[in-house]
Amino acid sequence: GAAKKFDDEYDRHKSEMNASEIFYEKKLAVKNAVTYWSTKAKSHKKNSFIFGSIAGILMITSIIAIFNFGKYIIGLDLKDTTGIGRKILTESGALQLWVYGFFIISMTLIIWFIRLVVKVFLSNLHLLSDANERETMILTYLAFEREENTLKDTDRDLILPSIFRVSANGFIKDDSTPNSPISIVTKKFTE
Repeated sequence: GAAKKFDDEYDRHKSEMNASEIFYEKKLAVKNAVTYWSTKAKSHKKNSFIFGSIAGILMITSIIAIFNFGKYIIGLDLKDTTGIGRKILTESGALQLWVYGFFIISMTLIIWFIRLVVKVFLSNLHLLSDANERETMILTYLAFEREENTLKDTDRDLILPSIFRVSANGFIKDDSTPNSPISIVTKKFTE
């Protein structure tokens, strides 16, 4: 009798130990997942701030440069035949054709680069939101797991795929260059 009672007590403690070990292994795995997504969120927040600032500075700098270039051209002297005014402007005061070409090419490259930086900024915002969402879902799942008999197998089947889905890279798929003036004109006549 006493040996059987001891064996039963030992088996009960052993099963409780196994249950505790399994719970702490799960808790450690969840803690690692939360730490991972928390670190990812901080990284994407920093990157979104950096690329958002760069995009804003580039836009403001471009607007100021265009405004100052316009003021500079308006102030050019056409009377001096050897000056810069005669190289940029015609006798009637209009811009030379090469200036238009240079301006269009420069603006296309600037707009393309700003657009690229904005895409990286938006990508990091998207990934930040995703990382925060996963961190919250994991913590919520862990809270439900602590409560015994709260989650059924069907609930787990719905929750776990959301948490452990494949991570997107955040980049917008359409990464083409801006429409060139030629493609705009061609598109206008082919519609």
